[in-house]
Amino acid sequence: MQKNIEKLFNTGLFNIKPSLERIEKVLELLDFPHNKRKFVIVGGTNGKGSVCTFLAKILEENGYKTGLYTSPHLISATERIKIDGKQISETELDNLLGQIFSICHENEVKLSYFELVTAAAFIYFDKNSIDIGILEVGMGGRWDATNVVEPLISVITNVSLDHTKYLGNTIKEIAAEKAEIIKKNGIVLTTAETEALEVIEAKSNEVSAKLYNIENKSILKDLNLTFKPKYQEKNIVLSVACADILNKHFNYKIDALKLEKAINNTIFEGRFEILRENPPLIIDGGHNVDAAKNLVVSLINLYPDTKFNFLISMLNTKDLDGFLKEIQNVSSQLIITEIPDKLSFTSDEIERAVKNQKFSKYEIIKDPEDAFNELKSYNSPSCVSGSLYLIGYLKKEVINEKTGTGKR
Repeated sequence: MQKNIEKLFNTGLFNIKPSLERIEKVLELLDFPHNKRKFVIVGGTNGKGSVCTFLAKILEENGYKTGLYTSPHLISATERIKIDGKQISETELDNLLGQIFSICHENEVKLSYFELVTAAAFIYFDKNSIDIGILEVGMGGRWDATNVVEPLISVITNVSLDHTKYLGNTIKEIAAEKAEIIKKNGIVLTTAETEALEVIEAKSNEVSAKLYNIENKSILKDLNLTFKPKYQEKNIVLSVACADILNKHFNYKIDALKLEKAINNTIFEGRFEILRENPPLIIDGGHNVDAAKNLVVSLINLYPDTKFNFLISMLNTKDLDGFLKEIQNVSSQLIITEIPDKLSFTSDEIERAVKNQKFSKYEIIKDPEDAFNELKSYNSPSCVSGSLYLIGYLKKEVINEKTGTGKR
């Protein structure tokens, strides 16, 4: 690992101090790279990474040089910053981080992990003269480092209870944080509903933004799609609607056939990724209740009347009980493991939660590599879920080396 990337990791992933002041100061010293390119910003609880990836792929397919900034990564931080689907090199990221660290040191500013990578993305996108950049909000919206831009479009996928330690304990509180990516006289797209939608509508009215409530899926009937996971339908609709507005309002020419090709060819590593077709072996980094619901819907849709062996672990910041409640009805057996991370639930903690649910059978295998190998040995329908960190660890240590990267 190169020295500045190593220094990045030593800042700590969860060293969060809400403020935009630090990154705004550093970006000013870097000559405002975030103001020199055009962006779409995408927030929400679930699906924001998918919407970003679909939209970037649509724009790339239509000939636009497209930057994509997403989080978290599975194996390497370089996955977070891409242009036309190609991730930044380790050398380039290390050099950009070195530039940022120098400015921080000279001006006595200390940026968080996410702020550092976000600043690097802005420099990289400007340096490479992208036509448009798609930014995934890391968490919340109000104080997220991506929220320094004045986007062409602000997108909010949905709002559910997640990151309550930082964002609030109710849907309305969390929606208020996410709605802060809505800009004065801007354009807003959302598939949020009920209380969350009310908050987003109120914010849009307050700043005179044009709000599009994307609730009609009829657009899918006009597209020839082969995409499998059913839970991605809303995300596809939202990305297509966003492309349509870019076409109509900002002169980005989008061809319908190229749009279909882009969606059908989009691959999501670690998100309903099918490693083995028969019997199915699926890895999915879903880590909250809504993600579990979406996973179950797709499993039932693709494999009706099929029970799956599940391998799970989870960070202790997540709703473990709620997650387990969702997957228990499609589970035949559960393997409990631990993520090599200080924020991981212990296997004992997960076991206590499992005992309160209706799982017919479970076992504990603390080492995730051993647990994954045990799961594969069953040679029956299986799924790994509960944490992108678990998926990332397995990708790095087992999956990519021994079974290939899999496919959607």
